[in-house]
Amino acid sequence: MEVNSFELWNRVVDAVAELPEAYEKLMFETPAFYSGKKFFCRLKEDGETLVLYNNIREEWIEKNPDIFFFTDHYKNYPILLVDLKKVGSGIKRACYQFLEVKEY
Repeated sequence: MEVNSFELWNRVVDAVAELPEAYEKLMFETPAFYSGKKFFCRLKEDGETLVLYNNIREEWIEKNPDIFFFTDHYKNYPILLVDLKKVGSGIKRACYQFLEVKEY
């Protein structure tokens, strides 16, 4: 069964629902979550990929390169891309990691 963008984003919403100070608003005309004034994730324009702020992306990619990756566009930024069709419950761990290492 094919999963649409709305269902994929709802998985993210469910995963971050309990995060302190998390709130949703648009970023680049796509839904995103922020903590305080800093974004930590947003739905990429393709509707199937999560753009996730992450200081340790190499560790995530090493563990599962089929799910976690980045493109040349993000190579100089602490951004991890997540294939939402494949990630399952790992999305919650990835989002929670942001709160443990965020820097202001």
